[in-house]
Amino acid sequence: MNINLMTLMENIVCNNGKDINYLIERNIINIDDITNEVIGFGNLEYIYNFAYYVRGANIAKLEDAIINKKDARYIYSFAKVVKGANILKLEDAIINTNNSTYIYYFAKSVKGANIVKLEDAIINTNDAEYLYYFTIDVKGANIVKLEDAIINTNDARFIYYFARDIKGANIVKLEDAIINTNDSMYIYYFAKNIKGANITKLADAIMMIGNYEYICLIREYLKQRKINKKNSLLELVHNNGIAVKENGEGVQKLVKSNNKSKTKILIKEEKIDE
Repeated sequence: MNINLMTLMENIVCNNGKDINYLIERNIINIDDITNEVIGFGNLEYIYNFAYYVRGANIAKLEDAIINKKDARYIYSFAKVVKGANILKLEDAIINTNNSTYIYYFAKSVKGANIVKLEDAIINTNDAEYLYYFTIDVKGANIVKLEDAIINTNDARFIYYFARDIKGANIVKLEDAIINTNDSMYIYYFAKNIKGANITKLADAIMMIGNYEYICLIREYLKQRKINKKNSLLELVHNNGIAVKENGEGVQKLVKSNNKSKTKILIKEEKIDE
């Protein structure tokens, strides 16, 4: 009997493997031969569906075929869904892909996954977004370790999200990190929305960056909060647009640009004796 593999495999999902199991169980087709044919065809969807739907399928052999293709989505799906899958082997395979999305999914959804090992893998990707998701969603995640990893990405958005959303986050440490990004918008959000933030310190950071839009916004926020800014940089911004502030190295003079869209450092003067 001539069996068309593509037709058989295309129909496997819609009939829940009924046709192919019928043919195998009645020795109309040989399970080993059809397994080799499916693997040889090289279609990942066929290999995955064969492992999932066919009774008595050689899972180890099909698993190796999936791993050899190095496709993170199918490695994850095989581990999550296929009964008898070797989780440790597939876990190593997913790590080797260096795909942050599916390393995260594997840790979150695959029973028996090694969270510590996958956590190290997600850190190595340096992907701020999935470091954040891993911390939020994966039970047993090491907050301190992932916090350091988020900081090392220097991604202002996810440093801010981490401080905002992760219980037990080190606000002081993340505050220094957000300042180091020089991102006025997220420094402003941090000052405005993060409980325990040092608003004066963050306001001064915005001033030193020189983004006039966010200088105005932070000044307005400080007025709303009735925060006394004595001895801060913002206290020294005058109506004429000139500010002079002594720091450890000398004095910086900041002047609004003509279009008033930003402030920029123009000169650095010699240190003045107190």
